[in-house]
Amino acid sequence: MSPTRTTWKDTGQIVAELNAKLRGWANYFCLGTVVPVYETVMGHARRRLRRWLSVKHKTRRRQYATFPDQRLHEEWGLCLLPRITPYYSCVKP
Repeated sequence: MSPTRTTWKDTGQIVAELNAKLRGWANYFCLGTVVPVYETVMGHARRRLRRWLSVKHKTRRRQYATFPDQRLHEEWGLCLLPRITPYYSCVKP
C-alpha cells in the first residue's frame, strides 16, 4: 500500500497497528538467537514509519533527522523489540 493512501490516518493509529504486528511477529519467532533479526526488523519498521511521516508532513524524504529513533519511540510510542530473549527449551520435561 502506498504511503499516500494512508496519510489521512492518525499517527497514533498507524503506530498502534505497526506495534501489534511487531509484537505478534516477535512472539511467534521468539526462540533461538533472534536478537540480530529483531534489530533488522526494527530498522526496517523505523525506515518505513519515517517514510510515511515524511509523506504525511510533506518533508523531504532524505531529511530523516526530523524523525530520529528517540522521537519515534518516545513521542509516537513505537515499541522496541527485546534485546534479550527469554530462554525457552524446545524439549518437554
